[in-house]
Amino acid sequence: RNGVPLAANRDAWDVVATPADLTDADGELTNESRALVTKLVRGLGGDPALYQRAIEARAKKNRLKFKPLSLLSDIDENSELFSALNERMNEFPGIRLVRTSKRVYPDQEYMTHVLGTVGKIQEEQVDEMEKRGYRPDAFVGQFGLERRYEEYLRGNDGSRKVEVDATGEATARGIISEKPAKPGLTLRTTLDLEVQKELANSLRWKVL
Repeated sequence: RNGVPLAANRDAWDVVATPADLTDADGELTNESRALVTKLVRGLGGDPALYQRAIEARAKKNRLKFKPLSLLSDIDENSELFSALNERMNEFPGIRLVRTSKRVYPDQEYMTHVLGTVGKIQEEQVDEMEKRGYRPDAFVGQFGLERRYEEYLRGNDGSRKVEVDATGEATARGIISEKPAKPGLTLRTTLDLEVQKELANSLRWKVL
């Protein structure tokens, strides 16, 4: 009510794989791609077999094989990990770094029960959410105000079509088309953060 942000967005980076770029006509990872995924995912501290199965599962579904699959989310642009990945991405054709937006809650401990959270679309939600224009790996409101007002808060994804060669490098033609992203609306609540903090702290004191 006083203009204090309760939830906001910040920029981050994800490492994503495009199944169609890593698999053969039958939706199976090529030997080279399997080795690349293993090398990268192990370096990131993950389980290669888990992501290999996920990539192949998507590659065998026409509607999903060109949809990016996140291998690692929310990388800080100023971190050593980001610098290392950015320098070596050309070693991993079919896998790339993409800029994303992440939701942050400055006073999460006081407001989560009302605001709710956002999370990746669940398996049982995929079909319905795709019909509404969401990517399978999108984050959506899962409960609370985030879920109730999802259609207003989400905005619209931007897109860019780029012509690349067999190694994934942009050709001289470069960008073919581009559509800017559209931010979602701002939701102004009647909540007073300072009052909420006082109430929460009073209840904590009573419990103790």
